[in-house]
Amino acid sequence: MQPETSGSIAEVLVINAPSGLNVREQADTSARELGKIPNGSKVYVYGEGKDNDGLRWIQVKSNNWVASNGWVATEYLKILSVR
Repeated sequence: MQPETSGSIAEVLVINAPSGLNVREQADTSARELGKIPNGSKVYVYGEGKDNDGLRWIQVKSNNWVASNGWVATEYLKILSVR
């Protein structure tokens, strides 16, 4: 899953984590948690991916949490559509 360049929305993804997915301030499992997006929620890719902690991370936006954007691990996402 390779999103487009930073600042453009490339894909709509769905959270695929039964207990929801933590959104982080940085692409790191030890980074501050900004919130949790419920399972089945749509998120929008916003920025380029990064590899860290043995995981692939992408920056996303969602209407289901307060912060404007944050980082999530891609292993808990599935592609809904490509724009």
